[in-house]
Amino acid sequence: MRKRVLVAFTAMFALTGCASAPLDTTYGPTVGEEPTQASPSLPVESPVRNERGNIVKTTGEPMRIGAAGDAGVLAEFAVTSIVVGPSCTGDPSAEPENGFFVQFNFEGRTAPDLQESVKLDPSAWTAVDDQGELVDGQVGSATATSCLEADAYLPTAIGPGESVHGAIVFDVPTPAGALILTGPNALTGIEWAYPQE
Repeated sequence: MRKRVLVAFTAMFALTGCASAPLDTTYGPTVGEEPTQASPSLPVESPVRNERGNIVKTTGEPMRIGAAGDAGVLAEFAVTSIVVGPSCTGDPSAEPENGFFVQFNFEGRTAPDLQESVKLDPSAWTAVDDQGELVDGQVGSATATSCLEADAYLPTAIGPGESVHGAIVFDVPTPAGALILTGPNALTGIEWAYPQE
């Protein structure tokens, strides 16, 4: 059987950015169904992007990673809730270095034939402040990684056949704005505004 390869986040976002179904536990083609051949072109319908060129998501709306040349889903994640100024249960003395902690709670799963780990740690994110300006610098900090108890965090690398839930705590300069997950080449991304109702 042909091995699936993980496409770049950029292509994944373009292919699946408008999906809003609940998380699905079915991956890949139906049993007995042959995978489709790879196509060099993108689908005709593309997701709507905001003024920064990012695909906007809301809590509960999944993002999916597909396989090259195949309609199958290799990984699917959703931000289930966003908390601005979470209570630090791991280290109650933890203080934000940049201004404010923002906690994204995730759930997700990966297919058994995922070839590479999925990484969603703060180094893959950028922020926009409450004035719409891109934040210069990292959105993670040592204190953000100690705010919660260790087992409350999303794993930094998610491998094949895993179901996960957990949090990422960001350290940002403003209590409102947006956090953007960028692909490996940073040409596009998926964006969540915070706070959300």
